[in-house]
Amino acid sequence: MASGGISGPALAAAAAGGVLIWSGIQNRSVIESLRALAMGKPIEPGPQKSTPVPTGGAAPAGLVGGSGMGANLVNLAATYKGRSYTFGGGHGGFCPSGGMDCSGYVSCVLHRAGLLNGRPLTTDGLAKWGASVPFNQRQPGDVLVWVGGPGGGHCGIAINADTMWHNPCTGCGGVQVGRYGKSRSGRPTIVRRAVLSV
Repeated sequence: MASGGISGPALAAAAAGGVLIWSGIQNRSVIESLRALAMGKPIEPGPQKSTPVPTGGAAPAGLVGGSGMGANLVNLAATYKGRSYTFGGGHGGFCPSGGMDCSGYVSCVLHRAGLLNGRPLTTDGLAKWGASVPFNQRQPGDVLVWVGGPGGGHCGIAINADTMWHNPCTGCGGVQVGRYGKSRSGRPTIVRRAVLSV
């Protein structure tokens, strides 16, 4: 290090901090910001903040959700409106050009947000993904899961306190907004949220 200069590690730390702050200001994930920087593209502002769901208490620390990443997930989910339902669709790889089933669709949205890599998850896999959140603390962008029952369960992405984006079934009109509650056909609603991996 030259006299009066900045060390390499200090410069790297400052750059990383700048990316984190810029991502937060722009309502974009850190991964989206880094991809844009690596490709020499300007970082476009992300989706506007949505009104968070009343939580009934503070969300667990270290979780991603609510007005920042949650709004981004809800907006990404909406881009697939009308995409057809195909049983098993979306499990051979993320975000195929054809139809997707409910878990293939949710896996696709999580992947596009930079929150899921490797392989798409089944409904049972999504029930263990991220971190558990009490139902009364759910927020926009949380993953909602019902395991078991006919067809092996169901899943969607919360929009607000009682609606979600989901892909319900063959012949149901594709990805759409549906209603949800604390249970579905007697099965409790599991709420999962991404965990920050810093």
